[in-house]
Amino acid sequence: MNSKSLKILLVEDNFDHIELTIRILRDHNPKWRFDVATSGEMCLQKLADDGYDLILLDYSLPKLNGLEVLDRITKEGYSIPVVMITGQGDERLAVEAMKKGAYDYVVKSMDYLLTLPISINKTVERYRMAVEQRRLEQEIREAKDYLQRLLESSPDAIISTDKDGKVVHFNPGAQTLLGFSAEETEGRNVSEFYADGEEVTKSVMGMMHENNGKVVNYETLVKTKDGRIVPVLLSASELRDDDGKVIGAVSYMKDISALKQMERELNRRLEMLTALHRTSLTINSTFDLDRVLQMIADSAVQITEGQRSVILLLNRQQEVVGTVVGASDESMAFKAEEAREDGVTKSVIRNRKPVMVKVGDKSALTLRPDDMEKGIRSVIGFPLQTGQSLLGVLIVGSTSPAGFVKPEIEALSVLADQAAVAIKNVRDLVEKDRLQQQVMRADRLASIGKLAADMAHEVLNPLNIISGRIQLLSKKTDHDPKTAKVLDVMLKQVERIVSIMNRLLLFSRRTEPKRAPVDVAELIQETLELVAHQMSFENIRVATYLSPGLPKVAGDKGQLEQVFHNLIANARDAMQGGGKLTITARTRGSWLEIEFSDTGCGIPPENLNKIFDPFFTTKQEGNGTGLGLSITHGIVQGHGGDISVESKVGRGSTFTVRLPINTDEDEG
Repeated sequence: MNSKSLKILLVEDNFDHIELTIRILRDHNPKWRFDVATSGEMCLQKLADDGYDLILLDYSLPKLNGLEVLDRITKEGYSIPVVMITGQGDERLAVEAMKKGAYDYVVKSMDYLLTLPISINKTVERYRMAVEQRRLEQEIREAKDYLQRLLESSPDAIISTDKDGKVVHFNPGAQTLLGFSAEETEGRNVSEFYADGEEVTKSVMGMMHENNGKVVNYETLVKTKDGRIVPVLLSASELRDDDGKVIGAVSYMKDISALKQMERELNRRLEMLTALHRTSLTINSTFDLDRVLQMIADSAVQITEGQRSVILLLNRQQEVVGTVVGASDESMAFKAEEAREDGVTKSVIRNRKPVMVKVGDKSALTLRPDDMEKGIRSVIGFPLQTGQSLLGVLIVGSTSPAGFVKPEIEALSVLADQAAVAIKNVRDLVEKDRLQQQVMRADRLASIGKLAADMAHEVLNPLNIISGRIQLLSKKTDHDPKTAKVLDVMLKQVERIVSIMNRLLLFSRRTEPKRAPVDVAELIQETLELVAHQMSFENIRVATYLSPGLPKVAGDKGQLEQVFHNLIANARDAMQGGGKLTITARTRGSWLEIEFSDTGCGIPPENLNKIFDPFFTTKQEGNGTGLGLSITHGIVQGHGGDISVESKVGRGSTFTVRLPINTDEDEG
């Protein structure tokens, strides 16, 4: 509203006064416009139809007097400044008019028209100021309401305190975070809610002092009503009055538990990826299987925050042939026999699928008592396999009753695959080396065989002549005893040379076995009967463990008897002064396995790779040709089997013969 341009409603029933008042006011300000109402009813009607900036209201009106009209104006909600004009100088009337909403009260004196413009300007200015004040008050109320809604709806904790640190306001976000109601916190010191109490308060106050009364994103811990410790991000500001004096502070706390959990998960995943990358690099850079598997076993404990792990290596018969253990400490380590008998291990081997068992699970698989005693509450197992080949099992135990989460299971699955690849790589390398050795041995044997055959033919013809001459000389009766003895020795040595040549011929020919169903258990017993007297004479005890119902093999009975005889003789020669020979026969899948274990002198490690080479022997000169084991090796290979040896010097040797089982019992 601008007092220089006003639309004024003059409510007056005296036309002379109307004319005089309008003329004088227009002289004062030509921009003022006027409308006239000669009664209270007309005034109210005009207010309903048009808008006015000011009302000059005469008290003395027909029917409704000025006070009654003013009362109606106020009650009907018109916000228009009113100047009450009256010919009565009644103070009570003036007070009543002001109470009912009049902005000014003017008495009709001789010169009132001269002062009326001043009253109008003052009224307009007062009205403008009142409107502005109401607007500001409304804005303040709205701001306070908005701030209150903001405080009440904020998911973060907002706590205001007085200058002594006592809680003044505790919003719902703070109630949710800390678990206290607003009533419970009133008057309490804010330091009571920090996990480190007054230490945090001192730190915050120090930072506020150094940073112009503010702290932004300070990470700390708060303690909830139920005793939980929660990480929060704290920001705080000092509250000051108009004079700049500190009257309190407001703190904002954001719960960052989820953020911290996400950070831990990211760090865990980074550790997992680092461990997986490290093992991958190691697998590609070395064939040291023990080193790789130990790294994988240790990584399985590290990335799952578990307590124990074990890698079980399996042979083709799915028997445990080696273990690699990882553990958070030595007391938690798996023992080999524990791992073999574990239900999870057996389930993984049987089903070739990952298996997890947790405490309280209602399943056929349960945690072992030893696991429970050591605090293990969940166990998971993975098969180590490539293609259709099961190479081993990875078992991991944890103290967490919740078991293993998805990222851990995924990482362990990758570790299991890495372990399987490492085992396969090494076994492929060993197999390749074995095949190369086999080819080299076969080439060497072929060359030696041809040479042996040529030598045997060349030597046997002269030997037969020499033998015949010696026999003719021996038949003469005129020899003295000394000459007869010399001839007898010569004949025996010739016969010995012939025997060696015949063995050379047997070695060189490598005749194809004449296959027929052979009862190996029966053949072993028959072979032992042939040497029983000699074994007893040399104080060698023999023990046999032959599984009942052993299947027959398709083989040459004579050749297999030679194999068994050679291995028994070899064991006998290794046990000078007596000992024990143990013969064990059992099935392993589609194979028949026969072990000959002695308690003899053993074979030095450097000789193990040469033990089946022709002419290689460790026996004293004259006690062996070095062909027995070579012939044995050739016969076993000719039957589609294999032979291996394990030995420890001073403890004895074990020769293992593996023959394919004959599935056609009628083969003849």
